Amino acid sequence: RKVADAPPMFPFLLVTIACGAVSGFHSLVSSGTTVRQLNREADALPIGFGAMLTEGALAILIIMACVAGLGAAAWDSGVYASWSKGIQGSGLDAQLSAVVRGGGNFLVQVGVPARFAQAFLAVTIVAFAMTTLDSATRLLRFNVEEILRSVGLDPLANRYVASLAAVFGIAFFALVPAGKELWTLFGTANQLLAGLTLLTVTVFLFKLSRPVIYTVVPMVIMLCVSIWAMLYSLQGFWNAEPRKWSLVGVSVIVLAMTVWL
Repeated sequence: RKVADAPPMFPFLLVTIACGAVSGFHSLVSSGTTVRQLNREADALPIGFGAMLTEGALAILIIMACVAGLGAAAWDSGVYASWSKGIQGSGLDAQLSAVVRGGGNFLVQVGVPARFAQAFLAVTIVAFAMTTLDSATRLLRFNVEEILRSVGLDPLANRYVASLAAVFGIAFFALVPAGKELWTLFGTANQLLAGLTLLTVTVFLFKLSRPVIYTVVPMVIMLCVSIWAMLYSLQGFWNAEPRKWSLVGVSVIVLAMTVWL
């Protein structure tokens, strides 16, 4: 169905697909449990590739839950009836609710009571959010320390100042109403990070006198498409009524840091 107020298919479709296939967050961080699964360096390939396949399967299940799991009613008068007022316009709560209700409908088909199924999925999502927030807070602390050292502010580059900055930044987007829309930047920011990761790998291979064409080509594609998507989103935040200043600020900062790096 063609929706007049929906964003363009390109570059956002590519960003959406790449967000799972070439995740910038995971390319730098992996996960908190990965290091505990590696006995030797050779274990990284099957574990890393297997994790990618598992996450791909999870993505397919989420799509099935949000589409087939909700049924035809979601398209007629439910969350998909309008792009601006439906699942996109209602924010993160409606999107997570779609996963919980759609996934619960699947579990009902195998004999699990509806209320138990939805409660189980809700707890799973909350647990995922908590572990992600924990990792993100620690990573933000490390980033703040590195940035302060890079600009010559070594006296402030300590764990106390960096931790306060990390907690304050996350709290701002948790408590400010506009902060709920921060997720709209996740895809483009994640793919910018993926492009910068490929840039790092390219420099590393170049220093070793190894072929770099295999990382340069996807790096250029990722950076160009992600910056394109970020600029398009920035235009939308600027033209919105009222203007979404918090998202405009974050977009400008992310783009500036990308150019700086």
